[in-house]
Amino acid sequence: MRVQTNFEIFAQCGKNTACDRTFGATVTTGQLQIAYTPGAAQNPKVNAIQVLATGPTVTPTFTATPGPSNTPTSTPTATATRTATATPGGGGTGTTVLSPTDDAYVSSANASTNFGSATTLQALSGAATKRTFLKFNLSSVGGDVENAWLTLTANSKDNCGDVDETLDVFATSSSWSEGTITHNNAPARGGYIASAPLDGFAAGARLKIDVTSGVTPGAVAGFQVDMPACANRLGTTSLRSSEYSVVGDRPTLTVQTVAAGTGVIRIAAAGDIVCDPNPTNDNCEDEATAALIYPNTVAGGCASDCIARVLTPGDHQYENGAYCKFVRTCPTGTSNAYTLNWGKFKGITRPATGNHEYNTAGAQGYFDYFGSAAKSGGQSYYSFDIGNWHIISLDSEIAHTASSAQVTWLRNDLAATSKCCVLAYWHRPLFATVAQDGHPGDTTYKPFWTELYNARADVVINGHNHLYESFAQQDPNGNATPDGIREIISGAGGKNHDGAPVGARADNSLYFNGNTFGVLKMDLTSSGYSWQFVRASDGAVLDSGSSACH
Repeated sequence: MRVQTNFEIFAQCGKNTACDRTFGATVTTGQLQIAYTPGAAQNPKVNAIQVLATGPTVTPTFTATPGPSNTPTSTPTATATRTATATPGGGGTGTTVLSPTDDAYVSSANASTNFGSATTLQALSGAATKRTFLKFNLSSVGGDVENAWLTLTANSKDNCGDVDETLDVFATSSSWSEGTITHNNAPARGGYIASAPLDGFAAGARLKIDVTSGVTPGAVAGFQVDMPACANRLGTTSLRSSEYSVVGDRPTLTVQTVAAGTGVIRIAAAGDIVCDPNPTNDNCEDEATAALIYPNTVAGGCASDCIARVLTPGDHQYENGAYCKFVRTCPTGTSNAYTLNWGKFKGITRPATGNHEYNTAGAQGYFDYFGSAAKSGGQSYYSFDIGNWHIISLDSEIAHTASSAQVTWLRNDLAATSKCCVLAYWHRPLFATVAQDGHPGDTTYKPFWTELYNARADVVINGHNHLYESFAQQDPNGNATPDGIREIISGAGGKNHDGAPVGARADNSLYFNGNTFGVLKMDLTSSGYSWQFVRASDGAVLDSGSSACH
């Protein structure tokens, strides 16, 4: 029997704070009894009890019997498979916690060896590699996914030496099994999903990685966990597997869903973010804009309605996007470094290049910092899906004529998607109101717009101008039309202000603000979207609207 007193709960969690406690239990009689009794003082409220069964077992069933003085006693019958489902709502919606049906790692040094029964999952990059694979069966999950995250427990970690070391999560095929997978037969790595920083990594620590874009209700989700190349690889990073002795330390996938057609996926977007790390330059407001995002992410402690992805349309780190400036090593200790504030949600950021990134040859600092999140197949432009949305990141700083490789790729990418709604983002806008210190619209980006308009795309997000501006729907020639694309310039990420308009505002401009730092927040549904421009100083909403997808 494990008893936790009211005092223990209050001491560990604090006043008016939600938290969770995890205990392992061995069931030999077929029944697990959980009783909780309200106390007299500092009475904690138990909102949920979750049972994850292991071994040859069915989904736990619960019968609640009220005890005396309103003391309920829940008696779950723990006879479930390892694919345990916890707290499902009606029709498979609500919050569902899954254990993997299969998990294992593979090692290039032991290419034909199966490690499916190991108590750890391992990752290593370099001349020798180790890769972790996890598989989850979502057949019990219905509706629309709003948020999903992997929870992995740290076991041990090497001393990499890199200041921005991460674990990266990719999609992978589900055509493998725990008992047979080896390095030789492991499936290929698919598209990048998200990453988790490893600073503060210590035995027993929990890593929560937002994998919303990699989860489909009713399907089987396969994940591969890798480590990027590291400057000083000295060992292996290991996590605790489904065979680990402590049940609460085993991997899980948490999926939050709502009824089909009612789901909302939240994203945020801003560019032109962090000042050059000059010690006298203390006017940047990237900390304030980041504060609009970080508490509302899974890694930041959000439990529901979390921001699932952050889109950054260029100019992340001034003045030249050098890697050492991104990570605060030139100079050390500067307050103007991307990693300090916006780096807190690097794992869910999908970036695009800006002109300042290319002030370093080949934008190498940008690519070194964002790694797999910034490239697909060696290209600086890429796309991904989330919910019923197809999202495209383009590179405004390389060739973008109608016959260029990038526009050809865009045309083919749009033709291949089956998603109802399309959003694209890049740095320099086609349409813009000229501000005191800003830039006019750039007509060389009309080929991007033409392909997107022909594919009935819905939204374009840009930066470059250090301001916020939203437009009515229009075609590539600037004619207002309900079948057009809505452009939003979200370049108020923190660097500085471009100021008031010079002369008349651009045609179809709905709202313009050149003197406020803030972030664009969007709610994406299966058939439309809404948007808000949120001011950093006080969280006020200054611009908002909604539209259906085409």
